[in-house]
Amino acid sequence: MADTWYDAVVVGAGFGGLGTALELCRRGARVALCEGLNYPGGCASTFRRGGYAFESGATLFSGFGEHQLFARWIREHALDVTVDWLDPLVELRAPGMRLPVHRDRERLIAELCALPGRPCRACGASSRCRPRWPVRCGRCSMTRTCCRR
Repeated sequence: MADTWYDAVVVGAGFGGLGTALELCRRGARVALCEGLNYPGGCASTFRRGGYAFESGATLFSGFGEHQLFARWIREHALDVTVDWLDPLVELRAPGMRLPVHRDRERLIAELCALPGRPCRACGASSRCRPRWPVRCGRCSMTRTCCRR
C-alpha cells in the first residue's frame, strides 16, 4: 500500500467529518475517512432502551433549512432523506419555567419576550425596572410597563 496516497485524511465520521469528506470529494480530492466506531454519525446516533430506538445528538435539526448545507447535499446527491420537523424542536425546562424553541423565528422571539425577568425593550434594564407606563414590544407586540429611563 506504499503507492496509496490521499489529498486529505479526515478523522471522525460525525456530521462535520462526513460533510468535510463529501465536500472535498465533490471538489475532486482523494479522501480517506477514518472513524473509531463501527458506524458513522458521531454524537448524532441511535440508542436503544426498553425495546425502543431513540435518535440523539445536539445537531439533528440544524443545517436542513432550504438554503443550508445538509439540504443542499440532499438535493445535489439525490439522497433518500425525509426531514419531518417537530414543533417545537425542543423545550428547555427549569424549575418554574418552560421555553419551547420553535423553528419559526417570530414565534421563538414571542416566547422569549414572554419570559419572566426578560429585559425591558424600552430601557434595556431587567424586569426589575420601576414601571411607569405601558410600552408595546416591537417584536412580539406584548404590552408591559416600563420606566423609560
